[in-house]
Amino acid sequence: MTRQPCTCGSYPGSLCPHPVRCGIADDQVPGQIQKTPSMFEVVKEELSAINPEALLWDGFEDALVGVCHRFGQQPLALYDREQCIQIMVSRDGMSPAEANECFEFNTAGAWAGLNTPAYVTFVSAEGDLVPMSELLAASVH
Repeated sequence: MTRQPCTCGSYPGSLCPHPVRCGIADDQVPGQIQKTPSMFEVVKEELSAINPEALLWDGFEDALVGVCHRFGQQPLALYDREQCIQIMVSRDGMSPAEANECFEFNTAGAWAGLNTPAYVTFVSAEGDLVPMSELLAASVH
């Protein structure tokens, strides 16, 4: 993909490392309305630019919320744990307890090397474990 000047402001005056986010992909037709990229597409593209070896969890695209950075280590995919649980409940018909056990054993507990994804747990002001989307919705009101 040919790099174009960055239009999102992250890299002013530089070639864009994330053309999907800036809407300047090679296949863009001038004057055509472009589909807004999903969070998954944006994070995946950003992550592939900074750590092409980073792994992603299949089936949890809607739970990918960002990139995790830690001193001295490569950036990793960051997933919303509670959103992963909700996906398993709705997609696989599991109870929340079954989904939690399955996630802990098969996903969080599946070490695939230094590029294994990380996950985050969001806690509401009331002390409940909640998906990031619920925290964001509550902060808007």
